[in-house]
Amino acid sequence: MEFAIITNFSFEKFEIDEWLPLDENEYHIFLRKKFNEESKSRNFSKNVVLHFINDWNSCELEYKIIELHKTLKFNKIFCFREEDVVRTAKLRDILNIPGQKEDAALLYRDKLKMKEHLEKFGIPVAKNRGVNDYVDCLKAIEEFDFPVVLKPRMGLGSADTFVIDNNNELYKVAKEVDLSNYIIEKYIEGDVYHVDVLVTDYQVRYISAAKYVNNCLAYKKGKSTASVFLPNSTSKSKSMTSFAKKVLFSLPKEKDNIYHIELFDSNDGIVLCEIACRAGGAQIVPIVDRCYGVNLFKEYLYSQIGLSELSQQEEKGATLSKGYLLISPQVGTLIDFPSKIDLPFIEAFEIYASKGQTYEKLNSSVFALASFEVGGDSAKEVEDNLKLLEKKFKAGVIYKEV
Repeated sequence: MEFAIITNFSFEKFEIDEWLPLDENEYHIFLRKKFNEESKSRNFSKNVVLHFINDWNSCELEYKIIELHKTLKFNKIFCFREEDVVRTAKLRDILNIPGQKEDAALLYRDKLKMKEHLEKFGIPVAKNRGVNDYVDCLKAIEEFDFPVVLKPRMGLGSADTFVIDNNNELYKVAKEVDLSNYIIEKYIEGDVYHVDVLVTDYQVRYISAAKYVNNCLAYKKGKSTASVFLPNSTSKSKSMTSFAKKVLFSLPKEKDNIYHIELFDSNDGIVLCEIACRAGGAQIVPIVDRCYGVNLFKEYLYSQIGLSELSQQEEKGATLSKGYLLISPQVGTLIDFPSKIDLPFIEAFEIYASKGQTYEKLNSSVFALASFEVGGDSAKEVEDNLKLLEKKFKAGVIYKEV
């Protein structure tokens, strides 16, 4: 069989050369040209072909796959990143290859279509409306008042997302940002959770719930991104994972996929924030792998090529309280920071920053100086540990204004 695999990940985080078997299949991996040098140190089997794309945001990827299909006749095409979900679905459509098609993919990428669809199935969502400019926003606010959230309908993660508390803030954002194809939503008060799911052969094989200590927009206020995984035996985890399954059952069924679902725990009950058909970002994949024994990337890959190791297993989930922390940078030039923090509950860490590095516009919750994985005897203890760790690390960070 011939497989087209759209990855676009660094091999440090995505060890596909170790996962793909030497067998009768041929695996064609498509990725950015910037990974060419890195690929030379990896040990790929002879049945793996790498295709480097010069301009990822152009039609070069589609052109290359369509041309190769004329002779290779790909049996499957699949991807791993949210930005590639719709373009991969379109390729399946035009090449008549099985898998998620464009109409279904848009329900995970277009936040307006997503919420319109799920409301029809009784899934609670925030009041929302599609907008294209400042006046459209004012009309929506007349209906559901401040505070509101503005984000691109086809946005990625928390990038270009704004919480608006008053008309002055709205005016400032509308002046600086092209609001074409945005969605405006009523802001929901309450804790935010993420539920991460792996489905193979139409069955849930892994599912876990985690609480954000600071939500995904906290980086805009200088706070770090962090979350605490809840053991599946807890009542809160059960309520969140049960709701997440209702969301999945309300969407077109996919034989094999990964999902990242964000939920509000409001005074009026659980409300959907959004769902994506990709693995969660930040440290979610490493924690699930190291602590709960499921590599979401590897298992999704194996489900696509017919080697799933979970196909005969019962549903798995979080068994221990764990957490991660991404230390958010501030605007300025980094003068100094701790190279290490000695606390007994730190289980893994990685430093991304370097002295002299300048941080300007901060537009993503996964943009970080360092990442940490943390343990504890309970979810509350893990949360306290994360807060202490953030405080100690930031106390040693020095910036120079730019």
